[in-house]
Amino acid sequence: MRRFICLIICTLMLATSQGQPAPPPEEKQLIQLSKLPVSYGRDTAVAYLHDRCARHWIIQGMPQRADEHLRRFEAINKNYTWPFGEALLLYRKGHYQTVLGNATQAKSYFLRALERLIHLNHPEVLLAAYTQMSANELNSDWADSTSTQVAIRYLQKGRKISLKTPKRLFYSALCYQLGRAYLQLQDYKQARYYLTESWQESQRTGYKEMTFYHSLLFTICYLHLGDPRHRQTWKSCQSYLPNLSNQEYFDYFTALSAMHRFEQEPPKLLSDGLNMLSYATAIKSPTKVLQSRRIVFEAYKLLNQPQSALQELEIIKQLEDSTQRQRSKVLLAELQLKYDAKQHQAELARLTIENQRSQSRVLLGSILILVVLLGIIVYSNRRLRQKNQAIRAALLRGQALERQRVAADLHDNLGTTLSALRWTLEAMDRSKLSLMEQNAYATISLQVDQAYNDVRLLSHNLLPDELARQGLPVALQALLTKLNHNTSVWFKLTGIETLPRLNAQTEFELYSVCLELLNNTIKHAKATEGYISFSQENGMLHLTVGDNGVGFSSQRKDGQGLRNVTARVNTLGGMWQVDFRPEGGIRNQIVVPLKTAVRVSSRT
Repeated sequence: MRRFICLIICTLMLATSQGQPAPPPEEKQLIQLSKLPVSYGRDTAVAYLHDRCARHWIIQGMPQRADEHLRRFEAINKNYTWPFGEALLLYRKGHYQTVLGNATQAKSYFLRALERLIHLNHPEVLLAAYTQMSANELNSDWADSTSTQVAIRYLQKGRKISLKTPKRLFYSALCYQLGRAYLQLQDYKQARYYLTESWQESQRTGYKEMTFYHSLLFTICYLHLGDPRHRQTWKSCQSYLPNLSNQEYFDYFTALSAMHRFEQEPPKLLSDGLNMLSYATAIKSPTKVLQSRRIVFEAYKLLNQPQSALQELEIIKQLEDSTQRQRSKVLLAELQLKYDAKQHQAELARLTIENQRSQSRVLLGSILILVVLLGIIVYSNRRLRQKNQAIRAALLRGQALERQRVAADLHDNLGTTLSALRWTLEAMDRSKLSLMEQNAYATISLQVDQAYNDVRLLSHNLLPDELARQGLPVALQALLTKLNHNTSVWFKLTGIETLPRLNAQTEFELYSVCLELLNNTIKHAKATEGYISFSQENGMLHLTVGDNGVGFSSQRKDGQGLRNVTARVNTLGGMWQVDFRPEGGIRNQIVVPLKTAVRVSSRT
């Protein structure tokens, strides 16, 4: 007998242990992570594992074991600024309160979670929150169509988000809850549509046999739509009966009551209501108790038992008053959240406007500073240009004065000395000289005359008065007239008819260039003819100086005179090219801008 009793006890203990769900694998990971040093990364990982453990026990229908994990999750979350952790904790608390049957508190948590999750990039948790909150609304009160409409609104939002995700997260669950919602509104065609969508999505993700809840809801839809397939789906429901939980049994008898109501069988409806009441009491869900009482009340009315019906009605009124108070609290909390959200948006808009104004002020200040700096730069450049112009003018005046001094020294000193030497030679009695002495006398007289003429010509051409008063064409014409009278080379000038007055620096430099090149022609080219020509094209002045002599073959190509020509052309920003003509002679082509920004040369 003792052995038999021991065997029974062992069997019961074994059965009890087998009935207990296994702990989640995350609990072992929590033990390992707790050994690591405290840090933000470790603590957030621990908090996330506590959430997974809480989820496991909530799904297993053991919310009391999830309570400790939620408390530890909340304790960690208080130590850090972790927006996703805060939203996840609120969502899980709502899930927890849903299982406990506290629809009012669950909705409050879900609303606060959704407010945060919308702004975070975590679609999986956001869609789970939409699904759980809608299920909470649908479970709150079947007689309240307002809650059902609210649930449909949330579910449609979640469904749109789900369709945008790569794997259509939670799409089947969202469509299933939509089917439930339309079933409560007695819109059986819409309910069947969304249930079909849900079941097809489940099949796409690997399901082969229809789930208990799909079979249950399909049965009600088919029955009201007159579809004979309700027998097949109802048979599928009954195959799950031995292994159902209290929640699933409650839903089973809820569907059965809908079928018996449709078939007008009050005794069976009463039995269904009483079964629902027993399971609702076991689940400890006030909303499910209210739902069961209403079905029992309806059955008593159909059975014509007014006394029992009146007792049930009094109980229902008490439950409805309590539910209404809770609903009012939820509504107040929802309105407060909306008000806070509007206040937050208004504050955000105000800060945005202030930020834009601040940026505008900074931008305006920057523009003003930039304008001032540009003004200073422009003013400084203008002053610098004025100073440069003054320096160039002073340099030009200095060059003019220096040339005048040199010309005066040549004329007054060297010219006087050569004149005295000529007079001395003319006073000598050549008849007393021998033939060799007379030949030397003639050579010396010729050289003195040539030197005198050169000095006289140079002194007059260093800076002619015509250049400053009448411009470059008149000065060159006067120069060539003198050269044609005093040298063996005949020069001509062309293209001056349309030549405008240039600035003083340009005219001075071009005159000096012409003087240097003409001097080379006279001294070294052995030419009989020379020329100067001007032309204008595309805002450029073309100057050509040439002769019919021997070119550079008999003179130094790197002499000081040619270096002076190069420096003066560069001063004007121009180009100088020398061409040798096949028939003999040389052609100097010089191109300078008509309106050039003159750079001061160091050459004088």
